[in-house]
Amino acid sequence: MKLTNQQITTIEQTLVLNGVVYDDIKLELLDHIATEIESIIDESQFSFEENLKKVFAKWKNELTPSSSFWIRNNKSIPKIVIQKSIKMIQHVFLMSFCLGLGTAVAITLIFKSNANQEVLVVLNTLLRVMGILGIVLLIYAKFRLWQSKQESTYSYLFNQNGFLQIFNLVLIATGLFRFKGNTAFFDFHFMSTFFPITLLFISGFYLNIAFKHIKFENKIKVI
Repeated sequence: MKLTNQQITTIEQTLVLNGVVYDDIKLELLDHIATEIESIIDESQFSFEENLKKVFAKWKNELTPSSSFWIRNNKSIPKIVIQKSIKMIQHVFLMSFCLGLGTAVAITLIFKSNANQEVLVVLNTLLRVMGILGIVLLIYAKFRLWQSKQESTYSYLFNQNGFLQIFNLVLIATGLFRFKGNTAFFDFHFMSTFFPITLLFISGFYLNIAFKHIKFENKIKVI
């Protein structure tokens, strides 16, 4: 049995009442739950409302209010949103660590082969420019999300964690975090190369999360 528009609206309203206000998760769950109800409604003698309660009971664990140490938030939201957000955070930090380490090694090799002040000045200037560019892009992304009429896990995570990266970028843009011209891989100075680069990558990946929201919003407008 195909569900009516009113029944689908009822499912959506029930999701919102359970805290699912983020459109990407809401659309995904709406499709799953509607499909489940359609598959059992012909086989059972229960009404739509009874089947609705039965299916939502299966999703009770995912819809339970939750929070996480990894997300700056002062309220509980559905566990399914937290889980998706944590997966994105893990991706951000894992990729930033690997790319930061690889880039830091490459820069150290550059210093090893050409250890002069001019190279150091050029790389530090490039680092500061990247920091300034990152600040501008973060502010732009924040403005675009503020204008957005949609909510998603992407906008949620960027607003909670991503925009804070502007403070790290200020330290880079002002030169407080800078390269020391290290030529070894196992000393304190190597961290002065690895650390700011990793922060840049973290900011870049959070920017990508913000732009994923914008892409999602444009997709919704087309639909």
